Amino acid sequence: MATYYLDIANGNDSYNGLAAVWDGANGPWLTIIKTLVELYHSAVDNTVILKAGNYGDFHLEQHGGWMDTDQTTRPLGYLLDDRTNWITYEAETDATVEFGTLFLTGKVDAGADPPTAGNQYFQFDDITILDRARFDGTGVQISSYIQMRNCEITATNILSDIVYRAIIGCPHMTLEDNNIHHAFWGISFGEHSIVRNNLIHDIACDAIRGTASHILVEGNDIYDVDISKSEEETGLHSDGIQWENDGDGLEDVIIRNNKVHGGEMQGIFCNNLGGHTKDLIIDNNLIYDIDTVSGYLKVDDNEVGTSTFENVQVNNNTVIKKLNPLADPAALYGGIGVEIMAATEMYNNVFSQCTILRNPEAHGNNIFGAVTDPNAVGFVLADSEIELGADPGDLSPLFTDMLGNDLTLAADSLAIDYGNDSYGPTTDILGTARGDSPDAGAYEYDGAATTTTPEPAAGNAWYWGNWWR
Repeated sequence: MATYYLDIANGNDSYNGLAAVWDGANGPWLTIIKTLVELYHSAVDNTVILKAGNYGDFHLEQHGGWMDTDQTTRPLGYLLDDRTNWITYEAETDATVEFGTLFLTGKVDAGADPPTAGNQYFQFDDITILDRARFDGTGVQISSYIQMRNCEITATNILSDIVYRAIIGCPHMTLEDNNIHHAFWGISFGEHSIVRNNLIHDIACDAIRGTASHILVEGNDIYDVDISKSEEETGLHSDGIQWENDGDGLEDVIIRNNKVHGGEMQGIFCNNLGGHTKDLIIDNNLIYDIDTVSGYLKVDDNEVGTSTFENVQVNNNTVIKKLNPLADPAALYGGIGVEIMAATEMYNNVFSQCTILRNPEAHGNNIFGAVTDPNAVGFVLADSEIELGADPGDLSPLFTDMLGNDLTLAADSLAIDYGNDSYGPTTDILGTARGDSPDAGAYEYDGAATTTTPEPAAGNAWYWGNWWR
């Protein structure tokens, strides 16, 4: 592994890139294209340290027989071969490094069905992307193996006529500890991807949206997602997280330890349009303070009779509907809170309102404000479940300050030790161990002051092997 340096102000592509400042023998490169020419076909991993400055668009594209960048044009294949060595672009400590648009597409076997992705192996650390990051994951221009950490990513046209996603993703993508904001759409990505510990906010439509398998969505703070942020009359609604089986099958998707709050949106929506859904895990999520006519948490089946389900878990979530929601300002609990149609297992949750459209195969140790059975599927509370009532005052004693959106557990909360340790994750949304007598809901009470920032948690990792560790 080697380290190289890039300086948009004082670099020179005639230098060797081996020093941050020219010393008479070594000095920094000037352009991104120079790093690609020198390092793309390297047999080892390499890191490029960038001095402060705006480097323009990072644009590497397969396009009709040519590879285009913002600075040069060269024959197709020059920088598009498959490879497995990482190139990491990392901002110098305390430096502000900006790209315009980050756009990567890789070599592809278009004759394959489906087309096979080219392996790009790029990492970006502490870079500001001013106008979208795009890594095409469908069609004939495909990338894979992209990682972004500690980056700020936005799309400048949230109020324009152009519908922009902040990130258009690809297979084998990792997004960790990024600040993703101000875009019409948030992010999408392909299979074998990780989206963890990101701030995702001020999005007009869906913050996180996908249909792929082998996915981990964990520890994200999603807020101020609101279709009214767009001037377009789209007729769309917004989702904090939407994951959908589009009929081709879905497996190994974990959605856990996320906070979804603020704005006018549907919270977490997992939908099935046919096919088989297997190992969908929804746990330790916290959903509150949103205006919606659609629902806070929905696990649905829109193709009844053609969809099948195996190990769909909904455990240890806290979902509290907003008081006086925008949908019905005169009501205390207007609209849908939680809607369950496709879960096979439901334990240890705290739901202020829950609608059961199809009985879970196993359920227990849930605390409900109100639970309804509009389709008369015969839902009956388990002996370990309780319905406290639809009045907000009946739920308020569970929490430190429900009206102030502090949904940690009060010292005398009914939810303490209410859970079943045979179900759900072994830690809570903050990473606190649950032990042999777990609490219901996303938070475990430990008698100490807590923070409300989600952290990665153990539990259910056996579905994933070691690929994402």
